[in-house]
Amino acid sequence: MTGPRVPLDVGRVLELFEADPACAYRIDDLAKTAGVSPRTLQKHFRSALGTTPRAALREIRLKRVRKALLHDGANTAVTDIALRCGFTHLGRFAADYRARYGETPSATQRRHRHLGPAAHAIASTAERPTLAVLDLEAIGETGRLARSLHEELVTSLARAQSVALMAPERARYHLSGAVRSDGSRARLTLRLLEARTGRLLWADCQDGALGDAFGLEERAAAAIARVLEPTIRAAEIARAQVIDVERLNAYELTMRALPGAMDLEPAADAAALELLNRAMELAPDYARPIALAAWCHAQRAAHHFTAAPAQELAQARTLTERAARLDRGDALTLTVISGACTLSHDLEMAEALIERALALDSTSPWAWARSGWIHSYRGEAEEARERFQIALELGPGDPMAFLNHIGLASTCFHQGRYAEAARWFTRGLAEHPKAVWSNRFRAAALMHAGRKDEARASLGMLMRAFPDLTVSEVRRGLPFNAAYLDRVAEGLESAGMPVGSWPG
Repeated sequence: MTGPRVPLDVGRVLELFEADPACAYRIDDLAKTAGVSPRTLQKHFRSALGTTPRAALREIRLKRVRKALLHDGANTAVTDIALRCGFTHLGRFAADYRARYGETPSATQRRHRHLGPAAHAIASTAERPTLAVLDLEAIGETGRLARSLHEELVTSLARAQSVALMAPERARYHLSGAVRSDGSRARLTLRLLEARTGRLLWADCQDGALGDAFGLEERAAAAIARVLEPTIRAAEIARAQVIDVERLNAYELTMRALPGAMDLEPAADAAALELLNRAMELAPDYARPIALAAWCHAQRAAHHFTAAPAQELAQARTLTERAARLDRGDALTLTVISGACTLSHDLEMAEALIERALALDSTSPWAWARSGWIHSYRGEAEEARERFQIALELGPGDPMAFLNHIGLASTCFHQGRYAEAARWFTRGLAEHPKAVWSNRFRAAALMHAGRKDEARASLGMLMRAFPDLTVSEVRRGLPFNAAYLDRVAEGLESAGMPVGSWPG
């Protein structure tokens, strides 16, 4: 995986800033260290990062202050921390800090004092929800079968690694059930409960002949695998939504951010990033919020949510590399990292990561969908179609199903079936109206299908949301192959989108 592609002189200066952010640097001295002229250094910072050396240094200093306040600043004056990190104008520092983090430095410090060090311990360990698999109740002559089914369920859940198996008194969720027979057939009933409230989250029944215990075990394990992770994930998200944000640990902040990160809409993306930044500050070695933040930055560039796509991509690449180093074999985290790599145009790394995710959890609709997109971007339409259909079958009620329909549209577009592509694009947009960005491909499909008035209406919807968008920007957004992008560009230009120009 590649990191952010910055000029050597910019990299040298950033390393200098990271090593000693408190130093009072002069631009002439920085340029001399970097081996270029001051003007060239300024130019390279703007072209590579969309900022100036001074602003980059201020950002590094603010992060140092934030980290100090959250991790070791409970008994240190804010002024002392600010001065130690290089801020000499305290009024300007306070204003910059509030603009960056949405709160005053003293508010950050108060939260650290309130939560205490235990919050950081929780944040670093609570990466998975906790589940207890209770002994199955044996009704009739089913004791041996009940024990066998219990062992199979425990083994299946341990292999999937989507939950942490715990003793009942320590687990947030309980999986319970009963096995009964009528002499020739056995019935297994399973229930997933929230332990504290007793609320039923899911239930299922499986039947089989008493002589086919293996088949019953297999079906029960498959049923659990299909629903457990998304059911518990939804419960964890709902739980995080009702806790005061100042009291959330890193895991809870991540779960609260997850719906916004997957909404693929500018405002939701920005709100998710704020939560994820807090999570990363609380638990710097927790891979999942880092992966989700990378995904958010990558989609900002891919879907035109930003005026600085190069800077967003650089940030996404840095975070994906960091998350990949920290990952401990969590299928969801691997899936998100793969998605970020895909949108950052690194399809080779994306494919390697998604194969690992599917090896850990072959029932994940999100993982199958990300695999579908990798094949679609490469122009492998049939392989992509197969994976999108698997994702839809595994998660028919999944909130991300709209993206699979847009994926199926892309496979039709690849194959020149433009009317069918337009239908799938329209269905995806109807299911998730916030996905206005999909009109860049829907408008092109409609134009190629000869439905010019509808194509112009679709383009109008897109341009109202993204008034400065050009054909050239669309070409740079997603990593489709050149043939696909040529036809998209032709359709958009015919519908009336400005062409724009390539940089340089």
